[in-house]
Amino acid sequence: MATTKPITKDSGGPRVKKLQKEVKEHLADRGFDYMAKGIIVDGKPGPLTFKLTGHLASMLGLSDAQVKAVHNGKITPHAEKYLKGDAKRTPEMKKRERERAPGWRKLRHEHFHPQFDRDGISEWKGELVPSWTVGEAKGPDGQVKNWLKLIEEKGWGGVVNSGARTAAHSEELCFQRCGAPSCAGTCAGRSSNHVIEGPSDWGALDVSDYYTFGRICREVGAPLQNDLPADPVHYSPDGH
Repeated sequence: MATTKPITKDSGGPRVKKLQKEVKEHLADRGFDYMAKGIIVDGKPGPLTFKLTGHLASMLGLSDAQVKAVHNGKITPHAEKYLKGDAKRTPEMKKRERERAPGWRKLRHEHFHPQFDRDGISEWKGELVPSWTVGEAKGPDGQVKNWLKLIEEKGWGGVVNSGARTAAHSEELCFQRCGAPSCAGTCAGRSSNHVIEGPSDWGALDVSDYYTFGRICREVGAPLQNDLPADPVHYSPDGH
């Protein structure tokens, strides 16, 4: 008998694990490997599972309401069957997919071919990050230290899922997520700390295994913190 319960942060087990596996594979098949790496197939739906599953829901043409629900931590059985590829999508879904496709292609291109008009960007395991987080510039605390390497050496086993972005890239993410240039409480657009067009000691990172990351940051005194209960994967100098 098919389940009628949605997947939420309190769900778990084989059902969630199968969804994570399918979403990870679908994102990779669509050329979004850099997103797919953020999903850990462990049967435990965390913030990155919902965030990236929401991205796939948008790509597949699910309704704006369904996409928003997934981003907010609720995957209904109706949405789940399309995310897993267990049901044929409706003509309306395919139409929305076509309409949204240019925006997603733009985001993918921007990720692999970013155009920044200033210094301050470095690479960490394939992801663009603020240079000060890897010891190639002075950080907001005045130190020059490879924080990501140190945090990893202290036991963090996650990945940086999103780092430096242009303002246009950040705004386009909001359009794909909520249909507006910014969305109060969920998507900052051009004013996001991810936008690396401000001070050289600024910036933000979205990470997996965020609990361990935050604990080690506090232990070693790294100038990265989180003060956003609704977005625990996000770390920046001021926590926003």
